[in-house]
Amino acid sequence: MERNRKVRKEIIEEAQKIRSSYKDSDYGLFFYSLTKLIKPEIVVEFGVLDGYSTIHIAEALRFLRCHNSTQHFFAYDLWEDYPYKHGNLEEVQSRISKLGLSDCVFLMNGDIFSASKHHNDNTIQLFHVDISNNGNIVREVMNIWNQKIAKNGIIIFEGGSKERDNIEWMKKYNKEPIEPELHKNEIIQTQYDFLVLPPYPSITIMRKRI
Repeated sequence: MERNRKVRKEIIEEAQKIRSSYKDSDYGLFFYSLTKLIKPEIVVEFGVLDGYSTIHIAEALRFLRCHNSTQHFFAYDLWEDYPYKHGNLEEVQSRISKLGLSDCVFLMNGDIFSASKHHNDNTIQLFHVDISNNGNIVREVMNIWNQKIAKNGIIIFEGGSKERDNIEWMKKYNKEPIEPELHKNEIIQTQYDFLVLPPYPSITIMRKRI
């Protein structure tokens, strides 16, 4: 127990050093707690940046492994191939190694629209998407990845609140808002329960019913 508290303190301190819109609202605790609660065997994440959510999820998976559970965590990013704000693969890998999480997560290079072919249907139990999300992204992700999500599987999208839909870059580039898409998307409405946590940047949590 003492070792777990020490490790948790190290993760929290490291997380405060890295870029993330999640940081101010302490969503790291949310990712850590949710992962421990649902005990997923297959986790997929898109949009690593500097690894904020990644290290919290991986820490929870490490805790679960100590209790005889096995997991596979695939964290995808475009890294330097993304023309806007992006993370550095070597730096994130170094951070993960320093924290002793190398066995808990595999950093991958890939885009969300082609990587689905690497995953079997009905297998993913935790799926996190943080890739400059907008309504169109949510729609396309649901079309491509829905069949990959297991029954009772959890999807998390960064965003979903009206505040997040009205941030500067969404307006500047005329991006489709997320909040209306959640309520009109046929896949979401017929197959998922969802709620939005409003603290900025907000998080949409969806659970697959069928």
